[in-house]
Amino acid sequence: MNSDRGTDLAAGMTKVSASGDALSATIFYTDATFRTNNSDTTRWANENVTNAHVQPVTSLGGSIQWNRKLSNLWPLLSLGADYNVVHGRNDAAIFQDKAIDPAGEFLRVDVGSGRQELAGVFAQASIQPSERLLVSGSARGEQIRTLDGYTSLGGIETTYDDKTHHAFSPRVSARYVLTDSWALRAAAYGAFRAPNLDNLYRSYAAYGAYGYSNPYLKPERLEGAELGFDFDRAHARTQLTAFQNTIRDFIAYYGCTGPAGDGTCLTNAERMRSRGLEVNTDWRIDARWQAILAYAYTSAEIVKGAPGAEYLEGKQLAELPRNSASVELLYSKGGIQAGARIRYVQRMVGAYGNASYPVNDLFIDQHTIVDASISYAATDSLRLYAKVENLLNKSYIVNNDSYSPPQLGTPFSLFCGVRWSIKRAAHE
Repeated sequence: MNSDRGTDLAAGMTKVSASGDALSATIFYTDATFRTNNSDTTRWANENVTNAHVQPVTSLGGSIQWNRKLSNLWPLLSLGADYNVVHGRNDAAIFQDKAIDPAGEFLRVDVGSGRQELAGVFAQASIQPSERLLVSGSARGEQIRTLDGYTSLGGIETTYDDKTHHAFSPRVSARYVLTDSWALRAAAYGAFRAPNLDNLYRSYAAYGAYGYSNPYLKPERLEGAELGFDFDRAHARTQLTAFQNTIRDFIAYYGCTGPAGDGTCLTNAERMRSRGLEVNTDWRIDARWQAILAYAYTSAEIVKGAPGAEYLEGKQLAELPRNSASVELLYSKGGIQAGARIRYVQRMVGAYGNASYPVNDLFIDQHTIVDASISYAATDSLRLYAKVENLLNKSYIVNNDSYSPPQLGTPFSLFCGVRWSIKRAAHE
């Protein structure tokens, strides 16, 4: 049995001055503990817990942001800063396999822990030299410190040096209105993602497979660009966007043989490239009916793999479909709101086979799922609602990653509830 317990606290405020300047601040705190019990289901007669994890995590942070409209030429100037510190720990009790020891004897506790401090500053500005052209630029500088890294695996204790990474992430974008209905968009950007504590220090084990963390992972660095068109009429809006991104030091999983046996390792692939097309349409059919259509094509592959993971080169990333789409139909009349949605996801690879583990590719099913919802406003502040996921109760695999049994998607599920809102009266 798995469980989680958590406390989330957040507060925020915004103050607008007489000149129109806006200053906002937020602060948040999270305290959560996750408990997972991994069972050996590979033997029909000997199902048993092989490892039990207790994972306490705390996160404390906040942000502050200032916005100002300078003029019609400079419609936005924004400055801000944020900070977040995360503490995480994983205590994994390891038990003997019952095929070896029918008593399932307790063996040891494997530990992984650490702390991360994330601090950033950012600025954004927009300039509108004409009614048709809007240009925006932003930049973010950040520092990520990883501290107190520690693992104890199989009785071997290791303490890791503290490390600090710095990053600069710029973005520039432009939108030009071609006609009353058409507009052209373009953007170029950079981004940065540091490995989290889970990637660095949390290893795990289940019978026949191991997941190995990597305390020496480097941050991912992305460079990308996109080009798109907007079509906007009175009752319909369509956005079409083509994109290409390149990620250096992409954090990837690959099959490997580690110190404890076959499993999955984390590494930095030298380069990953993704390119694709996204289409979104919002059609207001009439005063009551609305249709929303979305389609995405994504080709994402590792161009150059790390040593030991060359077999991934040129292959679509695992757990990422090339094609996905959805169609949603909404109805609204008076206090009644209803909707139905069809979601389609193409068949994809869950994990690639290799010489170590697994031997064969594992797949995630193609699936088409129907959802539905309805709500009724009983009063101005009280709304009753019901939502159904997987209306036709389709059975399909959504996770097939080689180190756990295939996981099925959500079956037919009905959710009912009441939403109550308090509205404060306006004062002159």
